Amino acid sequence: MQPFAIQPYNPQGDEQQVYALWQRTLGHLWPLSRATFRRVTVAGDVYQPGDHLVALAGHEVVGFAGTQAWLVPGECTPRGELMLMMVDPAYQRRGIGRTLLERALIVLKEWGAEKVQVGGGGRTYFWPGVPANPPAAWPFFQACGWTEAKRVEG
Repeated sequence: MQPFAIQPYNPQGDEQQVYALWQRTLGHLWPLSRATFRRVTVAGDVYQPGDHLVALAGHEVVGFAGTQAWLVPGECTPRGELMLMMVDPAYQRRGIGRTLLERALIVLKEWGAEKVQVGGGGRTYFWPGVPANPPAAWPFFQACGWTEAKRVEG
């Protein structure tokens, strides 16, 4: 198994590879322009550098975890959202997704989020829940200990 590294997402340096990863993993199910990808991931006022993570095999981006934490008016602690998780099909089942998820939860905790949801509900999002049409999406989260999620059809 090839080793991989997890590091913060750099929109200027990583966007092209992460968008290509979207095209390989989800593009056939969820067509999306690069401009829309950018708007959802980094153009909003919620995005903070360090929110998102990439998994690298050498210099190739093979995984991505997008997060956001935001303070809801009237609440004392931020809410957290795991807005996107994807791993290149050629690199799945090697621990990359689980490691990205664990690190993403650490990032959200560092931002002060005490509760984290998977999928929509944040200030920007790709889906209003966990998409149902990649068949491995929800089983992955269940295997990682998640017990509830709103699933959406594509």
